[in-house]
Order: sequence, then structure tokens, then C-alpha cells
Amino acid sequence: MLESLGINPVLMLAQAISFGLLYYVLNRFLFSQIRGALEERSAAVSKTLADKTEIEHRLQAFEQEQKAAQKKVAEEVQKMMLDAKDAAASTKAELVAKAKDAADAEFATAQKRIEQEKVAAEAEVSKHAKTLAQSIVQQLLSEKASDPQWQQEQIKASLESLKQSKS
Repeated sequence: MLESLGINPVLMLAQAISFGLLYYVLNRFLFSQIRGALEERSAAVSKTLADKTEIEHRLQAFEQEQKAAQKKVAEEVQKMMLDAKDAAASTKAELVAKAKDAADAEFATAQKRIEQEKVAAEAEVSKHAKTLAQSIVQQLLSEKASDPQWQQEQIKASLESLKQSKS
């Protein structure tokens, strides 16, 4: 029956046996090595994927740590800037106070010097005024002392002045 279809059963059996032997040889020597290589490659790919996931987790953790560190550094810088501003303000206040104290002391010293110079000038003027008054009185007295009428008027004025002071 198969012969009427053009199929030779002996050849078909021989072909099946040849296929079985070929399958056995390939399975024994080639397919096992190919399967082993595929399994190794599959394991390597799985390991690479696992490593990739681990690296991504580490990268995310590192980025978070870096953000936290940057935030901390920014806060510290902000605090340091505030401290520096406070220190500058207090230093400025101290310098202004010292400058004011120095200016006040200089002003007080200048006022004392001016007062001393004023007293010295007044004493000098007073001395010159006395000297001038004495020279004028001496000159007037020398002119009037020779006038007898003026002498009598002075004596009368002095006596009246004494009488008034006793009463």
C-alpha cells in the first residue's frame, strides 16, 4: 500500500534509524554542550540582571545619601553665614562703640584743653589789663597830683566814702 503512494518502507525504516542515530549522536555530543552553553549564558544573563538591579539600588541609595549630604552641607553653610553675619554685626557694634568712646574722649580732651587755654588767655588778658590800668592810673596820678584842687576833691570824696561806710 505504501508502495502505491511511492513510499518505500525499507527506505523509510532506514531513514528513521538514521534519524534516530543522528539524534542520539547530536543529543549525546552536541546538544548537551549547546544546552550547557545556553544554561551558562542564561545564568550569566540572570546574574547580570541581578547585578544590574543591585547596582541600581546602590545608585539610588548613593544619590539619596548625596542629596542628604548636600542638604546638610547647605544647612551648615547657611548656619556659618548667619554666624559670620552675627559676628560681623557684633564686631561692627564693638568698633562703633570704641570709635564713639575714642571720639568722646578726644572731645573731652579738646574741651579741657580749650578751657585751659581760655583760663590762660583770661589770666593773660587780666594781667595785661592790670598792667595797662596801673600805667594809666600812674599817668593820671602824675598829671593830677600836681593839681591842688583835684587833691582836695579826692580827700573830700574819700572822707564821705568813709562816713557812709561807718553809718
